[in-house]
Amino acid sequence: MIQRTGVGLDSLDLNGIKARSIPLYVNQGVNANSVAEHTVLLMLAGLRRLTIIDAETKQGVWKKQIQGTRTHTLRGRKVGIIGMGHIGRAVAKLLVPFGAEVMYYDQYRADAATERALALRYVELPELFANAEILTLHCALTDETRHIINERALSGMVNGVILVNTARGQLICEEDLIQAIHTGKVGFAALDVYEHEPLNRSELTTLPNVITTPHIAGVTYDAFYQMMHDAMRNIKLFDEGRLQEIEPYRLRIGEQK
Repeated sequence: MIQRTGVGLDSLDLNGIKARSIPLYVNQGVNANSVAEHTVLLMLAGLRRLTIIDAETKQGVWKKQIQGTRTHTLRGRKVGIIGMGHIGRAVAKLLVPFGAEVMYYDQYRADAATERALALRYVELPELFANAEILTLHCALTDETRHIINERALSGMVNGVILVNTARGQLICEEDLIQAIHTGKVGFAALDVYEHEPLNRSELTTLPNVITTPHIAGVTYDAFYQMMHDAMRNIKLFDEGRLQEIEPYRLRIGEQK
């Protein structure tokens, strides 16, 4: 059997695994809260221009009114979520008390009860791009979603949009993103993942309105401990033939959610 300690599948040869009938297990949702918290952290940092304000303060700049009035609150902002799986839902839940207006797109629409509970509004991608002031990515990397954020998509977005990516780097064409940052179409980018990792000699590291973290959103101590614990449990249950007890944690080949 193959036990994935994380939840992403893009590092696995799914066709090869399926052809050999090898059981594949992941621990879905195990790090969803950690990723969701990091996502909201990045949203807030972008809205408050945290890296820029931090640098200015350390340089002795103390112009509260000028600096402060260039920042924004999360309350009342239109947030667009692409991908409403475990992490997307955790992000939406965290946004409820902030009073943000949340819209989302997913290949599979959530049920009506979930939409009501999380105050979600389902929209198609063009409408999401055209209205979201903050856009956050939480979809799987597939042939269909690769470079879902490209020049065309960016051109249809709100001017000054804040773009957050804690999912997979190849969801974004970084060359197009950098150009959009230079033109002001993207006001702030907050990235935990990149087209090529580790991030090295990228212009993204030189831009003041870009926050970069090293693919760490889901790797808190708490989430990492739980991932290892659950993976070892699954292996033990498999070895003992107690497959029915693993079933809630199994991802059947071909499923994206």
